[in-house]
Amino acid sequence: MDISIKRYEEIFTEKVSIKHKVTEETEKKTFHLHEQVEIVFALSDNLKVRFEDRVVNIPRYSMLLLDSMNLHYIFSEKGSGTCDRYVLFFASDYVAHLSTPEVNLLQCFFVPKDERCVILRPPEPILGHYLKLLDYMEMLCRRIEDGEEEYGTNLQMQLLLALLLLLLNQLYDKQYGRHFLYDRENERMALEISEYIKKNYQLNFSVENLTRQFSISRTGLYTLFRDIFGMTVNEYITNCRIVRAKDLLINTEYSVEIISDMVGCSSISTFSRLFKVRTDMSPLKYRKKYSQ
Repeated sequence: MDISIKRYEEIFTEKVSIKHKVTEETEKKTFHLHEQVEIVFALSDNLKVRFEDRVVNIPRYSMLLLDSMNLHYIFSEKGSGTCDRYVLFFASDYVAHLSTPEVNLLQCFFVPKDERCVILRPPEPILGHYLKLLDYMEMLCRRIEDGEEEYGTNLQMQLLLALLLLLLNQLYDKQYGRHFLYDRENERMALEISEYIKKNYQLNFSVENLTRQFSISRTGLYTLFRDIFGMTVNEYITNCRIVRAKDLLINTEYSVEIISDMVGCSSISTFSRLFKVRTDMSPLKYRKKYSQ
């Protein structure tokens, strides 16, 4: 079904966008997703992120990392002062090719079990280096968006983003260690398959499709997802579809039937049943509760 989704979404002229935002309040106060992954670097101490089931403070000089499965919005309490932050979005494939067998640049977006998001704080002595890096990246991004890029500007942006992600992965490794993951090959395979699922959730694919696509046995695939994500691969696929459906229910006026089709469910009855199992409410009740 070829449907143009009209909903809240940042507009990106390229696969990367970074802006230093200083505003009296944040722009969006409705739950939403982004196709890109997101980094919010808080420069003020009043920023919070709201998920469906909790609110998390973003400490000053900390970086909030959100992948494309995080239904959320950033906000501040009324009267708390100016909201100062860098907001960085980029498509995962923009820098994925710069990863190595030893370092997966997107690993820092992997959310450990029982946690909602990843928040990293650069050490005080090198905080200035992060700020200079972000400032320079913002300048390059403006050049790209204005069509004023010089020879090699886009490559320079990719390399600087890769450097930022490498630094974040070092912080991530110190903060979380590797106690929740197995070997690096399993980690790489799990993240690769999960990225594929998140990009193709609207297709009616099966576990057998995944085993052929990634040359892994059915048993191996189930074991991999259970060990790393704490759920079966079928549960992961369903969870991805339900999260996308939540976004569409909140931010569009499409019918439940159309949304069911858009997220790859075989029938509206199957979709409604799965949605209620995971949210304890019908799709229409969910829309009424969270839409503004």
